[in-house]
Amino acid sequence: MSFENPNQTIKRRAVAAIAHDNEKFLVIQRSHLVVAPLHFCFPGGGIEPGETEAEAVIRELNEELNLQVEPLRQVWQSNTPSGYELFWWTIKIHDLANIRPNAEVAIWGWYSEEDMAKLQPLLSSNVEFLKRLATGEIRFD
Repeated sequence: MSFENPNQTIKRRAVAAIAHDNEKFLVIQRSHLVVAPLHFCFPGGGIEPGETEAEAVIRELNEELNLQVEPLRQVWQSNTPSGYELFWWTIKIHDLANIRPNAEVAIWGWYSEEDMAKLQPLLSSNVEFLKRLATGEIRFD
């Protein structure tokens, strides 16, 4: 399911990791050192050559936040306005006690769906994800 032009050229494949606990989502604000600086979004990043989506989820969460996670399942796929084929995965976090953001992350926190929708600027792909979640198109069960 894509929310952009299906004929769009894909530059790269990437993953987004959705951790939700007590109706809140783990969200980061990107640092000024990365693409889309200071935008809020779910953590994640590019899939390396030869890497599976699940392996990319594990690596990206470890790199960005020093988290050990278990990828659970893919809940959505989209093509972003900037040309990324993005795979959305739910995750289980094994230990939040040692969370340490790297230089790619300005801040992190837990946000309700409503609060996340108010974050500015929120990546357009995350805005679309929240819309589809609200309509029931995306489900976690």
